[in-house]
Amino acid sequence: MYAPDIKISEVNQYNILPEPIYFEAFQELIDTYPREEFYRTYPFDVSPPTDDKPFMSHYFKWSQVNQIIAEFGKTWQPFGGAGYFVILALLILAFPVAILLIVMPIIMSQIRKSKIPSDNNLISTSKSSIVPLTYRKRYFLYFLYFGFLGMGFLFVEIPLIQRFILYLGHPSFALSTILFTILLLSGIVSRISHYIPLLLAISSLVIILLFQPVVLPFVFETTLGFPIIARIIVTVLLLAPVGFLMGIPFPSGIKNVSEIDKSPVLTPWFWAINGSTSVIASILAALLALSFGFTWVFRFGALFYAAAWLTAKFAFNLPLARSLHR
Repeated sequence: MYAPDIKISEVNQYNILPEPIYFEAFQELIDTYPREEFYRTYPFDVSPPTDDKPFMSHYFKWSQVNQIIAEFGKTWQPFGGAGYFVILALLILAFPVAILLIVMPIIMSQIRKSKIPSDNNLISTSKSSIVPLTYRKRYFLYFLYFGFLGMGFLFVEIPLIQRFILYLGHPSFALSTILFTILLLSGIVSRISHYIPLLLAISSLVIILLFQPVVLPFVFETTLGFPIIARIIVTVLLLAPVGFLMGIPFPSGIKNVSEIDKSPVLTPWFWAINGSTSVIASILAALLALSFGFTWVFRFGALFYAAAWLTAKFAFNLPLARSLHR
């Protein structure tokens, strides 16, 4: 297809095409400067894979959409975006299911309320049309808060697994070490989360997440020659603050809500919101990683926790000054 000083008459001899498009593409790739201009204009995404976007078989560009739809089921697409659309279709299927699971506690509470009059339902009046606007706003903030936590947790966890594969040398090592550290520490600290100010914990987590991409390369370069056991210990120590702080917002949020509203429906509703948005996050993180890289997924994770901080401040009536000495 290409070699130094090769002529166009010498190519297209075996895998014969109407035009020597591969030779022309390679020639354009070499001649174009800056090379990113070639990647931008080429019909497929042929930019070199990196540690941040390690997808060697991903060639999809959104400019291909019309062609893919027109040829879908008719022509084999070895370099098309059908695989990308499978993940997108999974997201489209998961989204309404997640919405159903989120609203199911509300529906069940309304059915139960119609049978047994009670003041302990999600909406505390018998006619939803006369619910005070403050209630609507508060429950909407609850929804946002626990949804942001579900999105943020997975958006942080997935890029960390990918990042530590290179450091620990094997996907199974990275997966087991990351999950062990984050889930164990999150579970332990959730037991004592009511002693730790919520806003302080979330703000500290956001700051640590923002500095992780700066700190990790330095630590990796310094300790990469250590034995695997030592590298696992370094990994646990690096992620201990993250796992510790990620275990606080969910139980602390439930505790703060319980001080405002005693409804028994709220806690299962929060679990539904958090679990459902986590499923959405796992699919969405894959799509974003394919398109923009794991670094951007990680940044979005920090952004979701920052949004949870802002939501908690208003949803739980927690001024920052009061939360620090609470």
